[in-house]
Amino acid sequence: MRAKNSSFFLWLGARAFAVLRGVTNNPADRAMPDVMKLKRLVSSRLLQIPGVSGVGLPGDRLTVYLDHDYDSDRLRSEVRAVVRSIAPSAEVAFLVRGPFRAQPA
Repeated sequence: MRAKNSSFFLWLGARAFAVLRGVTNNPADRAMPDVMKLKRLVSSRLLQIPGVSGVGLPGDRLTVYLDHDYDSDRLRSEVRAVVRSIAPSAEVAFLVRGPFRAQPA
């Protein structure tokens, strides 16, 4: 029998799904604030979207950094959809900047 959320489970991964549901034996996962859990769960997926240059937690708020060349309502909607697929009530802040680059040493 196939689980109701099996495709979501496969996309998210077993450990992340357990953390999301609150069923984990890892003390670090249980102690982590919700916003940090959310960032960890969505970062890899968000960073695959063209135009997303970073994900951060300034002021304990999930913030998605967008490349100014890609910023659009469509991109913001796509980011919100990814975040809401994990945590429907989560809010997302956006900061529009250029792409992140390594600084010369």
